[in-house]
Amino acid sequence: MTTIVRHPQVRHDRRRPAGPPDAHSGLTCDGSPLQLRPARAEDRQAIEALFERMSPRSLRQRFLTASMVSAREYVADLDDPGRTLDAALVVWRGEVVAVGSTHRVSQTAAEVALAIDDAHQRHGLGTLVLGDLVARARARGLLELVALTLASNDPMLRVFDHMGLPMRVDSADGTCAVTLQLDEQAGPARPAAGRASLTDGLALQPFLRPRSVAVVGAGVQRDGVGRQVVQRLQHSDFAGRVYVVNPSGEVVGRTASFRAVADLPEAVDLAVIAVPGDAVTTAVREATAAGSRAVAVLGGGPSADPDTVRGEDLRASCRAAGARFLGPDIIGLVNTDPRVRLDASFLHPSPAPGPVCVVADSWALTTAIVARLGMSGTGVSTVVNLGGARGEISAVDALSFAAADPRTSLAVVCVGDEGELAAYRPRERPGSRGVLPVLLLTTTGSATDPSDEEDPGLAAGVVRVGSLTELVDTADLLAKAGHPAGRRVAVLGNASGSGRLALQAVTRHGLLPADLSQHADRRLSTVLPPGASVGPAVDATSAATIDHLRKALMAVAEDPGVDAVVAQITALPHLQACEIGHLLDEVAQVNPSTSIVSAVQDTVCTGPQRVPTIPDPERAVAALAHALEVRVAGCRRGTTHPRAVPRR
Repeated sequence: MTTIVRHPQVRHDRRRPAGPPDAHSGLTCDGSPLQLRPARAEDRQAIEALFERMSPRSLRQRFLTASMVSAREYVADLDDPGRTLDAALVVWRGEVVAVGSTHRVSQTAAEVALAIDDAHQRHGLGTLVLGDLVARARARGLLELVALTLASNDPMLRVFDHMGLPMRVDSADGTCAVTLQLDEQAGPARPAAGRASLTDGLALQPFLRPRSVAVVGAGVQRDGVGRQVVQRLQHSDFAGRVYVVNPSGEVVGRTASFRAVADLPEAVDLAVIAVPGDAVTTAVREATAAGSRAVAVLGGGPSADPDTVRGEDLRASCRAAGARFLGPDIIGLVNTDPRVRLDASFLHPSPAPGPVCVVADSWALTTAIVARLGMSGTGVSTVVNLGGARGEISAVDALSFAAADPRTSLAVVCVGDEGELAAYRPRERPGSRGVLPVLLLTTTGSATDPSDEEDPGLAAGVVRVGSLTELVDTADLLAKAGHPAGRRVAVLGNASGSGRLALQAVTRHGLLPADLSQHADRRLSTVLPPGASVGPAVDATSAATIDHLRKALMAVAEDPGVDAVVAQITALPHLQACEIGHLLDEVAQVNPSTSIVSAVQDTVCTGPQRVPTIPDPERAVAALAHALEVRVAGCRRGTTHPRAVPRR
């Protein structure tokens, strides 16, 4: 029986493609780092060890027999250029865990073979190795790759299918002959896209969802960084296990300490390093040798000295040990998920929970953003301080994690250069929530006009802002009110003249003064006190009571010609500030398709609020404009965003 799977054919450049680099890094599906490189003569013993570890079932699936004789013959052939075209290895923690090779069968075709360590199967290694071999085969000008496998070997058949290339499968006598088409008309292989979907956000799993944390260097001094982190973990009631490591072995807070990482009762997911700079390298190596999956090096002391801490050396050391590295010189990590409750930082004040992911390379900006979001009542879901020197974790890793986090509704990113997001490829989030909205502030400026909506350099959903104030204001508005459905903005206040300033800001920021319908005009003329004026800027006058304002706000918010309302309602002796705040929330709840923002400071109430308060009409309108850009940034690229509520 023959099954043919066809994929769309795409015309491509007919020049022979370049092969992949000799060695490059990758991730397993559980986020562990690995290296993919060509096999060398000195690898023979390590490859044989791989086959010796494999179960009889895996050997049979690879060689159609469980005998090691075939495996040894295969390894010998890898050294013979007359038999083998290319051979690629996956190395994890210094051990060969996967091997693949191609062997010419004609001028235009080669046989391809893959073998994966039993302990690493279903981790995406087959897709990684096959993608590398496909690229090398195309660089040689080959048109087909063929493979023979058992018909029952579904995982390997899926690996071939995941390449996204035209594939023919011929089945007979319990075996399958698989043929992959490689010519340019077949279109590109898609292993990178496939692996991206498998590893999205996994790089940060051990950092932001650790089951155990060890704080290395947590001393008894109250002002020490390590001690502060331990206290934060205790105060936040971290859901996992906390270990303290210091040479004294003394109790820190209410946690007993161990003298060395090697003395811990388990290999921890996250090791937080808070030691003097000259001890960082040793601490990192001890943590990875003890099996830590992730290492974060904090600053705040001598460890920030670039002469004593070399980030590249630490990163290479961690990668060789199969661990991820963040730092050096970071302020910490936060995940306010109630199932995690991780605060491994020395941020002040402690981050408040909320829906915003904060990613920044600067201590000062990380602290400022988190503090302002806390003061506005918005709060954060996760905080990732990348550090100026950069570890192995990037802003793209943090955004991938945030996009998969159901608690995160948007992200704010503050980095030196927008080029750091060049590799970001947003995907639709689960539950039809569209792509993740991202606000980007670059500290070195940008040569591109921030108002250019057709800029191809930014990914879907990413919008530039020009200042820290714009970043936080827009994040607060998006988190509470969502983006406006359109550009039409109405202004309503109770102080004469204030509305004109807001309308000028509306025009200045490229929005449109709303043209109220006749129905809304009639309703307003009947519900407002004498002397009130009606138009794009509704002046209810200082005589308006809370009942007047409720009816007027309802009339404006329900008007189909209004997308957003800037409310400038000032507290007066007969109007209490909190009363105004509750009124705005009430109207917003009834009218979810109209964005409402308060442009007066004294409408803030205790407790959660639906309506953001941005105490300046210029800032409030700027935030509306940026929030609208978020919607446009997604829609122009064929995506949608939260709060896409139809107009009535």
